Amino acid sequence: MLGQEKELKKARDTALEFLDSISRNLDTNSEQQYIEKCIRNIIDSQEKKMGEMQETVKQLRQDEGELQNKIQRRRQELERAEKRLKGIENVKPEY
Repeated sequence: MLGQEKELKKARDTALEFLDSISRNLDTNSEQQYIEKCIRNIIDSQEKKMGEMQETVKQLRQDEGELQNKIQRRRQELERAEKRLKGIENVKPEY
């Protein structure tokens, strides 16, 4: 038995390394699950924020369109008012 001690020690060391790696993997697995959970939470949060921002952009575009229409109507009103003013200025009083 003592003659085989070198081989047995090598086998024991290999077995211990294997057990250590398994125990580290078990710890790492729970840590990895925690990290994955945190990452999923961050991703969900960012997706929610992105959805809110997309809704805000949609609303802003709608507001922009409404304001463009309002500006166009005001320009048309201004042009009509200027034409009316020119027409009134061209009319001479009778006295």
